[in-house]
Amino acid sequence: MLNRRVKFIIILLVLTASKWLLAQDSERPKFAPFKEKHRNLRDEFDRKQGLWKLYSASQIIIADVNYLNDKKHGMSTRYYPHTGELMEQAEYFDGRKHGEYKKFYYTGATKTEGEYDLNKRTGYWVDYYLNTGEVRSEGTYDRGKKQGDWKFYNSQGDLKYTYTYDQGVLTAMNGVPIEELKRQEEQKNQTINIK
Repeated sequence: MLNRRVKFIIILLVLTASKWLLAQDSERPKFAPFKEKHRNLRDEFDRKQGLWKLYSASQIIIADVNYLNDKKHGMSTRYYPHTGELMEQAEYFDGRKHGEYKKFYYTGATKTEGEYDLNKRTGYWVDYYLNTGEVRSEGTYDRGKKQGDWKFYNSQGDLKYTYTYDQGVLTAMNGVPIEELKRQEEQKNQTINIK
């Protein structure tokens, strides 16, 4: 009889201990509206897991962030805190921006779009004007540095100038090499000394 009680107590302790060790803690997002049923989760090591929602003090959502082991992982969305309008969408991998990226004006119009590769801008990027939606600038990044021709436009969409970059270093403006532009500037600034 005593042997059965000991076995029962040991089994009970093992079952309750395993539930305690594997438990996830959930919390209601701070400032969330009462109708919001979502819960932010933490694992047994107090690391953020899954989708987390963040709200402003006026109960407006300001972020939807996906976590894996306390690091941003997956789609992350930020909103303007006073209006709740979409501000930014970014993909993350292991805590770093990795994938498509978009930033928006408070009106909802696209401001910037491009792609990240492990927290560095890569590939084609474009910026837009707020009022007209016309392209403001466009060009390519290579491992976080501007590369090749970057074109800049006025708000009507007319090309203003073109800068050429090599690994983030400006090499030409409107097709004229920087060395030539410096030489022309020096000639303008030379003064004649009369004795």
